[in-house]
Amino acid sequence: MTRPATLLIRPDQHADPIELALRDYGAPVYKFAVIEIEALTIDPDRLATWCETTWDGVIAVSPNAVRAFAKSLEAADADLTWPKAKTYYAVGSGTAEVLAAAAKQPVHYPATDFTSEGLLNLSEFTDCTAQKWLLLTGTEGRTLLRDTLQKHGAELTIAEVYQRVPRVNSLPDEEPAWQENVQVIVVSSVEQATLFWEHLSPAGRTWARRCHWVTPQGRVTRYIKEQGVSAEHIHAAENATPTSLIQAWKTIRKTAMTEKSKDHSKEVAERSKSETPERTEGATGSARRDTAKVPPAKLGWFARFFLFLIVLSVAVLGAGGYYVWQQQQAVSAETQARLDAMNERLADAERTTAPTHDWSEDIEALQTQMTRQFEAERRARERGLERLDTLRLDSEENLQQALDEYSRTTQRLAEEVRANGARQGEYRHLFEAYDLVTLAQQRLVLEFDKEGAIRILGLAKQRLEENAPGRFQTIIRQLNNDIDMLNELPTINVQAVALQLQQLQPRTRTLPFKAGFGESESTTSSQALSSDLSEWRQNLAKAWDNFSGDLIKVRRHDELPLRLDHDQRTLVLGQIEMALQIAQQAAMRHHQDLYRSTLNEVLEVVDTYLNTEHSDVRQFRAEVDALRGLPIEPDYPTRLLSHAMLRDRVEEVRNHQGE
Repeated sequence: MTRPATLLIRPDQHADPIELALRDYGAPVYKFAVIEIEALTIDPDRLATWCETTWDGVIAVSPNAVRAFAKSLEAADADLTWPKAKTYYAVGSGTAEVLAAAAKQPVHYPATDFTSEGLLNLSEFTDCTAQKWLLLTGTEGRTLLRDTLQKHGAELTIAEVYQRVPRVNSLPDEEPAWQENVQVIVVSSVEQATLFWEHLSPAGRTWARRCHWVTPQGRVTRYIKEQGVSAEHIHAAENATPTSLIQAWKTIRKTAMTEKSKDHSKEVAERSKSETPERTEGATGSARRDTAKVPPAKLGWFARFFLFLIVLSVAVLGAGGYYVWQQQQAVSAETQARLDAMNERLADAERTTAPTHDWSEDIEALQTQMTRQFEAERRARERGLERLDTLRLDSEENLQQALDEYSRTTQRLAEEVRANGARQGEYRHLFEAYDLVTLAQQRLVLEFDKEGAIRILGLAKQRLEENAPGRFQTIIRQLNNDIDMLNELPTINVQAVALQLQQLQPRTRTLPFKAGFGESESTTSSQALSSDLSEWRQNLAKAWDNFSGDLIKVRRHDELPLRLDHDQRTLVLGQIEMALQIAQQAAMRHHQDLYRSTLNEVLEVVDTYLNTEHSDVRQFRAEVDALRGLPIEPDYPTRLLSHAMLRDRVEEVRNHQGE
């Protein structure tokens, strides 16, 4: 008896995973595609626009959409890649697997409900206002995704990359073979189910209603029920993935194998019952024949002896026969047990899964675990290769930096060696003079130390005059000219300026404030009363004055000066003293701008708060104003001609020795 076959209704490119799984379980498979997927030709400019735009999300509705878009990218003349997007989305896990492999990007998809409704239930699709979305779909497909995204405010671009072409011309030729052999039909979409059912003959539809149907739950299941197929013959999978469809198909196979096992057990039991009465009846007949007695007769002693021998022989033969019969029964029982065990093993071999344990699920779980382990090892190997590549690049970069640093160090050491050789040779006095003039120039420019610079220039001239006066006569004359020029420059005694600023600091504490910023008028002492009764009028007037002076006075203060308390006056005087200290430090460091701006602030505070008509304040202000006009940053030259001449001779000597 041939096994029942399964009819697989899916496009050719989708049939392979399910077909291979069904054949692994030993089921004959008929394949038929009622539609054919054709990739559409996309305008190159539009395709380039899609690829160059950065999207907030890209959605692929099916593996066909992914394959068609990838085919368009391969056919494009330009070197285009998959669009850049914050997140890629797929309707189901099968589409996500194909999309992740093609786009090389992580893909989000629903956890359980692999439909458009399940995808729209994700939180990312709640509010899509002002977001750019790209939808990879086919022509004449469902409009739920596009309508919902546009309703939620998304700027949606629909990329129709493939079309479904019906291919049902050969269906009538295939139908007789299906009616004869097929008992299970697998279909994954309502479009394919509709085309298949509409092109069946009346007899074919009757056959289809008797078949078991494996479909994804939802629209396909409802359509099959509407065509008159009973609910017992419809086996709904969780979704349209190959794994879910195979699991639903296995439930049909388990049910069929269980019924077959029950029929076989019933047949064995009936056969055993039919054999048992026959054995019982045969044994009973033998016993009746053996126990049949001949009526007694009077015989002689010889006849009795002969009869005794006959009875004894019959008894011996009966005992031997009974023993042989027992052995035959034991052998028969053992043989029957072996036959039953062999039949049971044959029944177990015919069943793919045992009633007590589903080994196929364990095998699939093991395959899934091995696949995950292989994938984890592959990712770990890729990460290891990436780390090795990163380490290699870092090592090459560090090595290049080390080589560059070594080259710079070698060049610097060579220059130092040449310089040291020149310093130790006959031109060492020239190098010493050059170093001294460089130091003098730094002392003059950075520290404004004119006297120190003159002394150092004198030492440089002395070195040249003592060792080679004739060879460096021009440089010696220029050194004399630089010394004379520095002697003619005015000398600024910043020490005296700093000392004078330091003497002004304690004087700020006793400077008087203006009348408006001084003590309040309400602090006047009360008038004493006289004890003489004759001066009662004067005492009454004084008492009234004392009483009225203690009252709170409410006056307009629009034109009254702001009064300062004791802490505020102390703060103002401390501010003046602090500014004088800052000016003192600026003078010691020859910071002309800071020095002058600080003294300007001091004068501004004095004019604002202090009594400028008081002699101490006038004297203090005059001294600060005089100090403000003093120059503390002398106009010294930043370059000396003798230094330039020595530098040229030193470079000439170095170049000559380098050659």
